[in-house]
Amino acid sequence: AFIVGEHGDSSVALWSSISVGGIPVLSFLKKNQIAYEKQTLEDIHQTVVRSAYEVIELKGYTSWAIGYSVASLARTIL
Repeated sequence: AFIVGEHGDSSVALWSSISVGGIPVLSFLKKNQIAYEKQTLEDIHQTVVRSAYEVIELKGYTSWAIGYSVASLARTIL
């Protein structure tokens, strides 16, 4: 899934960007009658948010992740 925005609390999880076998994950769960709660999705997102703070605590910054992402995008485009 894609997480957009700045690292931390202002990030937004794009649940529509997740697919399972080409089927959007929320549709997949519904089709296969797999129960989930919105709180479960929020808990997953909060885990991602906390991991950003963990990286900052361990390394002091997260700027390499940004640079790596930009380099990866540039390679893909080229």
